[in-house]
Amino acid sequence: MQKKYAWTTLLTSEDYLQPVLNLQYSLRRVRSEYPLVIIVTDTIFMNVVSTLQANNCNFYVVPDLKRMHNENEVEEFIQLIKNDRKIPITLGFIF
Repeated sequence: MQKKYAWTTLLTSEDYLQPVLNLQYSLRRVRSEYPLVIIVTDTIFMNVVSTLQANNCNFYVVPDLKRMHNENEVEEFIQLIKNDRKIPITLGFIF
């Protein structure tokens, strides 16, 4: 199986939306071989998600890890994401 690679960044606050969009623009401008996948916590407002969609960004919404109560919940979540290979690149995570 061929490996897939991507640049990734985490967006947890609306304050970081513009820097993430700048990163997306820069990677596209230099014709990066790898896409940018933005990991967005579910605490982000819908206007941020709408902006990501309008800019054709690849993103994946994940639960806010601060709400998880123990290490097992975090590990279970990570395994769930790793095992979910059905998500198209335009919507999600690449492993």
